Amino acid sequence: MSERARNTGSWPRGVFRGRWKGPVIALAALALVATSMTAQAADDELHDPFMPPGWNESSAPAETVNESAWTLQSTLTSNGRRVAIINGRAVRVGDRVGGARVLKVQRGSARLDYNGHRFTIRRPGTQVRTSRESAQ
Repeated sequence: MSERARNTGSWPRGVFRGRWKGPVIALAALALVATSMTAQAADDELHDPFMPPGWNESSAPAETVNESAWTLQSTLTSNGRRVAIINGRAVRVGDRVGGARVLKVQRGSARLDYNGHRFTIRRPGTQVRTSRESAQ
């Protein structure tokens, strides 16, 4: 590089070939990343990485479940075998009926989960008796 080019402050020919190449590329990349981050932050809400997903989402009104959509007709409980007849279909724990998952089958009742709403259905007009009540 000539002495004259250094003293005048003008950019000499080939400035991007020498010692300036690395810093200029790094500065351009930094500007590009900062621009994309700013655009993303403007579009999306910033998320706190220490909070669980969905912690700040607005709560939608809870979906009401019409429990009468499931009718328990019968239960069979014996020696580890637990079967319920719900809406005319024989189901066991873990099976699905009418979109609900069967959680538990007991004598005279069944516990269901429908989209996170848990409820118990009972056989209409039936009282559940335990062994103590039978003995008295």
